[in-house]
Amino acid sequence: MKLQALLCLLLFVAHLAAARNIAFWNVENYFDTIADSPEDQFAPGGRYRWTSSKFGAKARGIAKVILALADSLGEPPYVVGLCEVENEACMKALIRQPALRKYGYRYVHYDSPDRRGIDCALLWRSTDGICPGLGRLRSSFAVPVRDTSGSVLPTRALLVAEFDSLAVVVCHLPSKRGGSSEASRRRELALQTLAALCDSLPAPVMALGDFNDTRSALSDSIMRPMRELPVSGGTIKFQGEWEQIDRAFVSEGMEATLSVAALPLLSEPDKKYGGVKPRRTFIGPRYNAGLSDHYPIILSFGRRRK
Repeated sequence: MKLQALLCLLLFVAHLAAARNIAFWNVENYFDTIADSPEDQFAPGGRYRWTSSKFGAKARGIAKVILALADSLGEPPYVVGLCEVENEACMKALIRQPALRKYGYRYVHYDSPDRRGIDCALLWRSTDGICPGLGRLRSSFAVPVRDTSGSVLPTRALLVAEFDSLAVVVCHLPSKRGGSSEASRRRELALQTLAALCDSLPAPVMALGDFNDTRSALSDSIMRPMRELPVSGGTIKFQGEWEQIDRAFVSEGMEATLSVAALPLLSEPDKKYGGVKPRRTFIGPRYNAGLSDHYPIILSFGRRRK
């Protein structure tokens, strides 16, 4: 009987070790209320009439979603990559939320040269300085995107967190808005920077984020030998069509799966096109009381492929 109990315990521990989960989520303009310039739109007197109560509701809502992911994962994700975070104050407000306190989340954040003032960030669960299943956070840093002359482009920097057993890269690539040749050039430079960064890190590496574009032959070619994970469904809805622009790449040999967390608490009816859509915080300048126009993605991984 004791042997059977021991075997069950070993199987349980092995299951935990194999079921590591990392999330990514574009949290749509997660700004505090402090005006950084006279033109700051996310301030009480700005275009969006952003107030402390709205900011508090957004922080509580993000924390609630992270906790809600435990319903399907069994526990909250070990690491959560975020984008569209304004500053460190937003991350401090997030880890202080009652929903997250007992899990010991810490954060990594670096300011970017983005014109909108938004950055990538990362949450990681810590027990005495150790992230379950990943080990210690050995280093973290940000890598700006540069053009061919070496000048830093005014876009989001790539964020790197190196744990004992895994390097995580969080990205938010330049938008293709307008479809101009300059927008395409910046996106290609950002992809090249991401690929070179992943190649420079010791494997295994996981790169995930908002790529602001769906899968293409160009991204596949640039990111090789990293492998993009397939996923069904989309994370954002544009003119009634689902698009998968929140994506993940892993080192060759990693066994991993990707899924979309289309939680009901993040959704609202799509009155124009039917079905549902993510409930965003703002529709134009009108406050919609949602959390994001994106659904989170969940990357689950375990043993290395042979």
